[in-house]
Amino acid sequence: MKAILIDKDERALVRLEKLIKSTSNIQVVGKFTDPFKARSFVVNEGIDMVFLETQLPGLNGIVLAKYLKDLNEDIEIVFTTNVKEYAIDAFNIDALDYIIKPVKKTRLRKTLERILERKSLFFK
Repeated sequence: MKAILIDKDERALVRLEKLIKSTSNIQVVGKFTDPFKARSFVVNEGIDMVFLETQLPGLNGIVLAKYLKDLNEDIEIVFTTNVKEYAIDAFNIDALDYIIKPVKKTRLRKTLERILERKSLFFK
């Protein structure tokens, strides 16, 4: 499975990528601090999942998630954020999960297990 990570904080992207790699076979094929570059990447590449911050420069993460779901209804969206207030909006667009930062390995593992069950893949 191919995933991209979108967050305004480069350090958060690096940390999340390390957690994903240590927990699953999911391939992180892109990390973005610019939501518009991320959106273009998804349009041109076959992406299975997006880990997404709700507060991004110039574009709300919920709006971006709706756009991505319109492009591909099967794309899995997982929000990783400090903000609790968008959780209902996230689930209304069929986000798989909404994780409050800091992302913990045990919490991420549960999310990844749900994704992989849906996609019939296996953990390392």
